[in-house]
Amino acid sequence: MFQSLIHKAHVCEAFIFGTFFKFFNSIFKDKVINELDIILKNKNINKKKKDFKKLYSDNSNHPLVANCYAEFLHNYDPKASFDIYENFDKLQEDWEANNLKKNAGKRFIPIGRFIGSLGNSWTVFYYLMNQYNVLKSKKKAHVLIRKHERLQNPTVFNLFKDHFVTEKNTFKFLKSRKYQDIFQVPLAHCLPFKKKMYPWFVAINLINQEVEMNKKNTFTKLILSEKEQNLGFKTLLKMGLKENDWFVGLHIRQGIGNTQCNSDPSTYIEAIKEIISRGGKVIRLGDSSMTKFPKIDGLIDYPFTKYKSHFMDVFITQNCKFFLGTSSGPSVLAACFGTPVLAVNYTPVFDYYSYTKKDIFLPKKVHLKGQNHFDEKFLFGYPKGYIIYSESSEQGFDRFDIKDNSSEEIRNATIEMFDKLESKNTKKFLENNNFFKEKIKNIVKFD
Repeated sequence: MFQSLIHKAHVCEAFIFGTFFKFFNSIFKDKVINELDIILKNKNINKKKKDFKKLYSDNSNHPLVANCYAEFLHNYDPKASFDIYENFDKLQEDWEANNLKKNAGKRFIPIGRFIGSLGNSWTVFYYLMNQYNVLKSKKKAHVLIRKHERLQNPTVFNLFKDHFVTEKNTFKFLKSRKYQDIFQVPLAHCLPFKKKMYPWFVAINLINQEVEMNKKNTFTKLILSEKEQNLGFKTLLKMGLKENDWFVGLHIRQGIGNTQCNSDPSTYIEAIKEIISRGGKVIRLGDSSMTKFPKIDGLIDYPFTKYKSHFMDVFITQNCKFFLGTSSGPSVLAACFGTPVLAVNYTPVFDYYSYTKKDIFLPKKVHLKGQNHFDEKFLFGYPKGYIIYSESSEQGFDRFDIKDNSSEEIRNATIEMFDKLESKNTKKFLENNNFFKEKIKNIVKFD
């Protein structure tokens, strides 16, 4: 009750300050920002394209115009979008030097990375991987949050917050909104590697290669504190696990939106039984809106227990033997903890480049309608293979058949993951894996 009242007071505070700054900005609005706002509100796509192109042509040195135009282009022409993003850091530096009296060099992490999808934490993690391990930089970006904001997962946020200059201040957030927008690190579609921006999958792959070669890395995974670990293990005992039990984390996406990423839980039952037959337990993550599993001895349908919490979601992903997941936030979080990930029923295919040697990646079967074969050159080719996964793409899903992995395929992948962890991968598995890597290595190239 008391927390609810505090939240309402913070919402009220945000409304008052927001109304004031909205009125203030309407009087002293920058001409370019005003034009940008009009374009962003336009629902006529053709006119929007034309007006955006002209605004960018006239103001290509303005970071906010460049960012918004690149984001708009992302679903229609990703190559043009990333051409704009490539030297975005330099663009911000130049704009700052020419337009601000005090060149403070502040950069901001967009708040959507912490209040949006759990999967957004992947980009924050790799931003830090590049800062610490590649650039060897101790400079901290800023995170400003309004007091009433509800974080996607407070435990995850706490793991990141000390790596940034973090403030919860509604007045400061609203007062500096324009400054934040101009100097945000554009993590919605790209990530920095060294001082240049690349698509997520490219940057993550390059960062992972750099980290593997570098013997003096200072940040390679997220880690819960000893106190948090002790609390988590005590909770596992309450959930029915014994002290020496091992378990596999499981998440099967059944979300609203991006439905091509969803899967049928019933096709995972054979994999669950395979894990349990080897002496393990399976803890299924998610929420109470998901389909309940039938009762299986050794399976904990955790979303429907009283132990469900933000903290235990995080604890389970760090401490499982491996994580069996789909293209969803918990799989990404497991990767941030260094937990081996078996990613099945996965879209987009391009995320293959984002996983590491300890992981196994099994995408959904995507075919152009009328074809019955997996076309690597098309699906892994850039930019065509990249664009098909956007629901707003002009090359939308109606041109494709997207089929889930079968129950047998998921079980076989689970067996292969056990073999991998126990260094028992068969000669045939290794040969097939190397053959596939050779086949696609020249399909995607970035300088």
